[in-house]
Amino acid sequence: ELPDRVETDGGGPPVGARAGVVPAAWRPDIRAAMSRHVGVLRDEPSLAAAGEALRAVTSAGAGEVGDVGNRRSWEATNMLTVASAVVAAAAARTESRGCHRRLDHPEPRDKWVRHLDVLLDPAAAAGVAVAPTGPA
Repeated sequence: ELPDRVETDGGGPPVGARAGVVPAAWRPDIRAAMSRHVGVLRDEPSLAAAGEALRAVTSAGAGEVGDVGNRRSWEATNMLTVASAVVAAAAARTESRGCHRRLDHPEPRDKWVRHLDVLLDPAAAAGVAVAPTGPA
């Protein structure tokens, strides 16, 4: 039996220290963190490293604010949001299924035939809710 909610690494990597648009300058660091740590083959240490790398990006630029009129700032915001969701969901799913390959959990597990909903709480932390599967 799976829980209704899966806790991941302190609630998952933060999407930002505050609500709003993040600086466009964060894009290369977000891209590098995901490329380096969240490839096709992943495991618990690589996902934890990805969370740390994303936290480092947001911590280093905690006082910076993105330009709401700048398309690149919105892209960086979206990249950080999606990166946080992917890391949280991949860390929660302790199996391999489809293109999600966990080196530390190489086989699919029937109990994981579920949808994972990534939720952002008011503090902008990613959490994962386990949703029952239904008709497609």
